Amino acid sequence: MNSRNLLPAILATTLAFMGCWEKDAPLTEAQKAALVAEVKPIAQAWKEAAERSDFQASMALYAPTLDFPQAYADVEGRLNDFPGLRKAAQDSYEGATHYDIILGKQMFTVLGPDLVLWAFQGAWKGSLKNGAEYKCDAVAVSFLFRRVEGTWKIVYQHESSPAPIQVKPATAPQK
Repeated sequence: MNSRNLLPAILATTLAFMGCWEKDAPLTEAQKAALVAEVKPIAQAWKEAAERSDFQASMALYAPTLDFPQAYADVEGRLNDFPGLRKAAQDSYEGATHYDIILGKQMFTVLGPDLVLWAFQGAWKGSLKNGAEYKCDAVAVSFLFRRVEGTWKIVYQHESSPAPIQVKPATAPQK
């Protein structure tokens, strides 16, 4: 084969192989709605566990991977990994009696057959065991859910808000 025929032969072979690959068909609106319906109860379970300050129930909803990215910096400005998220959640939940999470605008976006994004804007207020109460009037939160071995799990989390405001001082020392 001379060089003049080589390029068309390579191109024809490449196109033939590409045509053999099956491409995933886009999800229908009904399929997307079904995926959102699967994820919504998990999102609600996270909200309820957070409001009860239930550390174990909350953590059961996350995929326990060491490469878990949480876009939430600690007090020293470092991004948390999954162990960092567990520690921050445990510290927060152990010091609180409850949180009220007020969901404002929220949306679920299907990114694929095993990937759904839940994002919301809202506010929260919380009561600590020492009697102090705090609130945050503006918060934006995103969770990425992935189906892991048949179960929807949180694989990414991002929170953004101003610092909480103390609305009631502590009445007892924090234990």
